[in-house]
Amino acid sequence: MSDLLMSIGFYDYNPTLDKSDVTAKQLAQMVWYFVEGVSLRRNDYPIVDEKEKFIQKYYALESELLKNLRARAVEKKCDHMMVSPSEAQTLQFLVQIHKSQKIVEIGCLFGLSCLKMAEALPEVGHIWTLEKSAENAEIAQSFFNVSKDKNKISLIRGDAATQLKDIEHEGPFDCVFIDANKAAYPKYLQWAYQNLRQGGMVICDNTFLGGSVWGASTSWGSTTQTEAMLHAHQDLANTKKWQAHTLPSSDGLTVGLKL
Repeated sequence: MSDLLMSIGFYDYNPTLDKSDVTAKQLAQMVWYFVEGVSLRRNDYPIVDEKEKFIQKYYALESELLKNLRARAVEKKCDHMMVSPSEAQTLQFLVQIHKSQKIVEIGCLFGLSCLKMAEALPEVGHIWTLEKSAENAEIAQSFFNVSKDKNKISLIRGDAATQLKDIEHEGPFDCVFIDANKAAYPKYLQWAYQNLRQGGMVICDNTFLGGSVWGASTSWGSTTQTEAMLHAHQDLANTKKWQAHTLPSSDGLTVGLKL
């Protein structure tokens, strides 16, 4: 079994896993990832299921800028942290049909999600994107600088816990996209509720945490992260605050409208 997992790059995706202690549950989890379309890596090539390929072919073609950005992420070995092309297209579609004009993104990474959402903004629209890592922010800014939508984007460097307070005066906002520290989702969600307009939209990525939220055995998500994500789900399920639903993307994309 260990040789099988090694041959498809499972250990590249789970580098902390003990190769001598692979259980049937872990093999089942690997198969679940394949079925659900989560990107596994083998020689830096994304293995995606046929469903994702089909969606990409017809609805989620990406520009050369975004292809170059993904290639840079592969070089940095963090491409698994990015939304897939179909998820990125979903983000853009949600922003467009919601007619959002003022967006806050918590967790920029290299800026792919930000660029996709910026494309959907009108000329008067703006997105404030926050990134804690100085290296990631530098890379993201280099891609923003060559984007046709660069004037719609403000990159804010530093810890979101501090930086979010500094942009509150720009609100109320139309949309908040959360894709950062999973243990902090409840706090980010609370901030979103306080700073969104009525009818404003919150979008949270990775809300399945690899299945840990329903008790699946997975290397994703610590106990603290899982408990925090369940708390976020409980908040979003509060029909006095939100009208919400989870889209069954590769790792869960939960969308809520502030009531």
